[in-house]
Amino acid sequence: MRSMAEWGDQLFVGALKVALPAMTALLVVNLAFGAVSRAAPALNMFAIGLPVTLIFGLVVLFFGLPSMQSGFVELMKSSFQFMQALTGAGLGA
Repeated sequence: MRSMAEWGDQLFVGALKVALPAMTALLVVNLAFGAVSRAAPALNMFAIGLPVTLIFGLVVLFFGLPSMQSGFVELMKSSFQFMQALTGAGLGA
């Protein structure tokens, strides 16, 4: 049971490493929209904010995929190694 809890911890940390750059970029965009809406309250930020945030998020995701790929590959390797150790597969071959 302890090894499964440690594996879950490792998966959570790996998922954070993969998702954190995109989440940080979207947080910065939302903070910028907050500052703009505070400075110009007459602008409808809801109508502009969602499409711009979606486009910016896709651009960040596109340019961040190479760095996210290495983290995802390492995460998958450790997952498969754990499942192999858990089931005992491959020990006799």
